[in-house]
Amino acid sequence: MQMPNSSEVITLTPGQQMAIEVRDANVLVAAAAGSGKTKVLVDRIVSKVTDKDNPVNVDQFLVVTFTNAAAAQMRDKIRGKLQKALSKNPSDEHLCRQQLLVNRADICTIDSFCLKLVKENFNMLDIDSSFTIGDAGVMEMVKSEVMDNLFEELYDKGDKEFKVLVDIFGLKNNEEELRKAVANVYSKASSYPIPMAWYSNAKSSFDIKSEDVFNNLKWVEYYVNSVKAEIADIRREIDEVEAVCNLPDGPAVYVETLEADRALVERIAEATTYEDLRIALADGWTGLPRMKKGDCDEDIKDKAQKLRNKYKKRVGMLIPTKTYQQVVEEQEHLASYVIPLIKLTERFEEEYMKEKKLRRMFEFSDIAHMAHSLVCSAYDVDGKPIPTELAKNISMGIEEIYIDEYQDSNFLQEEILYCVSGNYRDCPNMFMVGDVKQSIYRFRMARPDLFIGKYDTFKDTGDNVKILLNNNFRSRAEVLLPVNYFFYQLMGKELGGIVYDASASLVPSALFPQPNEEEAPLVSHNTEIMVLNLEDIEDTARPEQEDAEDDMENLANLELEAHMIAGRIKELLDKDNGMLVCEEIEVDGQEQKIYRKASYKDIVILIRSMKGVGEVFYNVLSAHGIPSYLSDPKGYFDAVEVRVVMSLLSVVDNSKQDIPLAAVLMSPMARLDESDIAVICDYTKEKKLQYLYDKCQLYMLEIEDEITKKLKTFFELLENLKDNKNKLSISQLIWEALEVTGYYTYVSAMPMGHRRKANLDMLLDKAEVYENGYYKGLFNFLRYVDKLKVNQVDFGEAAVVNEDEDVVRIMTMHSSKGLEYPIVFVSALGKYFNREDNKKNLIINNDYYLSMKYMNRNKRYSKDTLVREAFKDINISEGLAEELRVLYVALTRAKEKLVITGYVKKYTELMNKCEKLMKHSDMLLPYTNRKKADSFIDLLVQTMARFDRLKDTYEVADKLNIKVFDKSMLAVSTKRSIEDRVQKVERLLEQLESQVNSETTEEILKSFKRDYSYQKITQLKSKLSVSDIKKMKAFDGTGYDDSEFACKALEYEKFQDDSEGEDTQSEKEVAKPTEIQEEQKANSTSGKLTGAMRGTVVHKCMELIDFASLEGETNLYKFAVAHKKALKERGIFDDAELRAINCKKVANMLKSNLGQRMIKAAIRGELFKEQQFSIGFAATKVFDLDDMYDLDDTIIVQGIVDGYFVEDGAIVVMDYKTDACDEETLIGRYKAQLKYYGDTLSQLRGLPVKEMIMYSFGMEKEVSL
Repeated sequence: MQMPNSSEVITLTPGQQMAIEVRDANVLVAAAAGSGKTKVLVDRIVSKVTDKDNPVNVDQFLVVTFTNAAAAQMRDKIRGKLQKALSKNPSDEHLCRQQLLVNRADICTIDSFCLKLVKENFNMLDIDSSFTIGDAGVMEMVKSEVMDNLFEELYDKGDKEFKVLVDIFGLKNNEEELRKAVANVYSKASSYPIPMAWYSNAKSSFDIKSEDVFNNLKWVEYYVNSVKAEIADIRREIDEVEAVCNLPDGPAVYVETLEADRALVERIAEATTYEDLRIALADGWTGLPRMKKGDCDEDIKDKAQKLRNKYKKRVGMLIPTKTYQQVVEEQEHLASYVIPLIKLTERFEEEYMKEKKLRRMFEFSDIAHMAHSLVCSAYDVDGKPIPTELAKNISMGIEEIYIDEYQDSNFLQEEILYCVSGNYRDCPNMFMVGDVKQSIYRFRMARPDLFIGKYDTFKDTGDNVKILLNNNFRSRAEVLLPVNYFFYQLMGKELGGIVYDASASLVPSALFPQPNEEEAPLVSHNTEIMVLNLEDIEDTARPEQEDAEDDMENLANLELEAHMIAGRIKELLDKDNGMLVCEEIEVDGQEQKIYRKASYKDIVILIRSMKGVGEVFYNVLSAHGIPSYLSDPKGYFDAVEVRVVMSLLSVVDNSKQDIPLAAVLMSPMARLDESDIAVICDYTKEKKLQYLYDKCQLYMLEIEDEITKKLKTFFELLENLKDNKNKLSISQLIWEALEVTGYYTYVSAMPMGHRRKANLDMLLDKAEVYENGYYKGLFNFLRYVDKLKVNQVDFGEAAVVNEDEDVVRIMTMHSSKGLEYPIVFVSALGKYFNREDNKKNLIINNDYYLSMKYMNRNKRYSKDTLVREAFKDINISEGLAEELRVLYVALTRAKEKLVITGYVKKYTELMNKCEKLMKHSDMLLPYTNRKKADSFIDLLVQTMARFDRLKDTYEVADKLNIKVFDKSMLAVSTKRSIEDRVQKVERLLEQLESQVNSETTEEILKSFKRDYSYQKITQLKSKLSVSDIKKMKAFDGTGYDDSEFACKALEYEKFQDDSEGEDTQSEKEVAKPTEIQEEQKANSTSGKLTGAMRGTVVHKCMELIDFASLEGETNLYKFAVAHKKALKERGIFDDAELRAINCKKVANMLKSNLGQRMIKAAIRGELFKEQQFSIGFAATKVFDLDDMYDLDDTIIVQGIVDGYFVEDGAIVVMDYKTDACDEETLIGRYKAQLKYYGDTLSQLRGLPVKEMIMYSFGMEKEVSL
């Protein structure tokens, strides 16, 4: 069914209308996900520009966006709206002028605005006008050098405070921990308008002169309020005990004591100071009255006592035992090394700025602080910034300031924009748009409390106006109402920043067409929660191995979850019963909505962090034949091809580095493996050589074997690179290594080769950027990259997928912000929240400053303090609030279907928590339940505890489903499971061989290698190439065996270039299959090419032809000769390989009907060469199996299609062949191969196959199937 253009149906909501029309006020627009905030911003700006009574020029606005991409998009939308207005009134001079002014309007990021401000007013600052913005890696190097010099100076001076710090932080890693501490403190302070004020306040927090000063400390206020928040849950636990006591035959006499407990708890709840809390338990708990045996049911009495003891213990843990004087004494001790740390950071900041000025190189944070000094002169009594004269002048030229994504602003940005606004002259003109529920950049020092402060104080009218936009025009009710249901229970003022109520909830407002009778059964949009119960998986980790074992267990758990996800994806995309999604198409110039079958590109899998998850998911999906793309915002330096090249550069710089050298030797650059390295080390062990480099040199001198040949080839390259390292630029050095070793070509042929190649291209680009900067040379480049890695400055892997590519995207929740997809999986929610920062000695908080462990330097021990415990609790609360906002962003990306997945390791414990929630009356889950949750799935499952009671009230009865899976329900490969078990046992037996006799060994192996009824299936490959299938099957129906095929594979037509004088080739005896590999090795080293090798040369030659450039080319033979020459100059082939290229035959292929069609397709952009694929087919379609095997597994078929092109909306598959045979034989050999190619391409592209054509270079003709 179709639906008319939505723009004709949807009008502005009252909130949107008000946001566009309100004037003369500071406006906060709380715009929920999918509420059309960009449209409101654009329409408001255009409405002011086109106002008939008071038109404004578009360059009088300051529009601040979060990213450059958002700024460009905003500019384009404004330009488009103005163009539309002009088209209705072409003679309007004002509108004509706006078309020019929009290009110079201040629509930019806050960094760009500050940079412009500083460049225009550099003369007012103590800086050179020719300054630059330093690259992140370079700035880390500068920072390191400044710290080196500062530390050396303090060592030389014998600075006592510095020695204390080195001693305190050097217990484990010398001064490295101290360096990190200084850098972290500096980073926190830099997000504040005046860092020196932050340092001063941090030092003052240790100067506690009285109890009043102590109680007014921020962390003390938090601590008291946190205890009182948990006390609310204690009240409910007392009620629970009372209910037990009032049961028939229960201990009713306990009720009076429970009243006393309530009174005690109320005293705690009324506490206003730290000491009020501490003395609340001074009188202790009232004892329970004695009861004679038989007065009540003993089991009920025992239950009541246990429940009471439980909350008593909990209260006892909440209430502090130290007096405030004892806490102050601890703080005074901490001050002896925390204050010197702050002073050291201040000194570092001073020296760092001197160096940056000297080099005329700054960071964006420096530019922001300079901009702040230009516009802010001081602060008034209320703490508000006072603008400078410059700021006032700028302000007079700004009609209105628009701040997009306001929830992600920080204090520094807030004050800069406030100073250039009209507020100082009572002309409120700040328009702020955002959603605090989507503030997810705490790690970038974002301050959602800025938004919350205005949200709580702005009104419906006046100078400060709040407008709510809750209508969601993106998603179905089946997505939004469950999201509301979750967050009504999870997000509250104390954890999340705002109360999630009707005013904050999402209102479904998207219009979708009603499905017709045929479509209706396929349109199921209910939100699903898929929980994987893994409690039955035994935990055998020993305490000393806990972390390592946990990592391995998490990998196994995630793999099981990925199989569960893959199964659901297959169901959603089933050919006959798969899901339909709604799509907008253009019909006769009008946008209409229709239903179509969902495809891979409609699906995204969102995960909290790529580390340890993304690759597992990608591999499992690939094993299921599901094409996917890993969108990793980080991970660049972890990419194997980048690691190999960086290891090579490290060895070029210093060959006596064992780890980088071993990495390169075991890479395709040198082609050794672990056993080869072991042989080298074993041979040289008696020489007591320290370095692997020396061991390799000795081995090459004394041994002549295959290992030595590989070593000599590699070390010849290495020595050449070392000779050139001071002659060539870094990028040239890298390219020479890639070219000589063929590594660039090699990675291109690997799985995800296009991304790997792009990663190497990016490395070359980064090398060029580095060379244009302050530092030079290979050593410094290696330092540069090392600093990027250590400080987690990552570029992210190269992006090589376009939005129309039919693959499942795997990306982080953060990366998904601002995006939308028809089907969204929010997954890996069983992973624990990351709370690693709380394990560090030094804990830093933006608002509460610094805390550390109590360190006794004389007795060499450390302990936690009450203050540090409070800091950890603060970080947990703030971190959980951020996690809830991240979850909200992820869940609101779905347009039509939301699937939530996660594993639970302690399922029974979670169910017990849910059971206790059954009687909970408040919509918001208990504070303690939320705060102590350790994962997203823990929180979400708890929200389902009262589903039956709440589903109708919150309209989710028919929109939300939950299903629990266990391991046995997942279709994990039996073959793989058995192989893994055998391999693990065999590895274990190898380790224990000396301790266990052979009879015992055989008995253990026998138990794992028992006969298996479905042994035939376990012998089948789960992944095949098309060539494998070609070998298995008889294409003409009569069949032939593998050895016959292998022999025939060598019967290639000669393909020598006539110009080289090698027109003929004598027949030779066909090699046996077992001799093929040896023969090819011998030929490759002797300069002779096998038929297979010549075939590879032909394919590569054709792949590298730019068909589109042949438009209008008349002399194709001349082109072929020039192409061959270019291949030689580029070093693609050696001389023997070049002799295999017959230019005449290449030209004839290009002249053929197929060649001409390929040229035309290339010009249209519809020719695709060397297309790799990996796709799933039913096992029964690939293997001939007996009826007894009820096998529904998927077999992964992979291969590379020489090429295909799209012609008249259909696919033409083409393949080059160099076999020396007739047409009938050629068809017999390759018919099934091309059929698989055709089936694959049709499935991947969703287009029919029109033709399948082979071009035989032997017969110089096309062969159609």
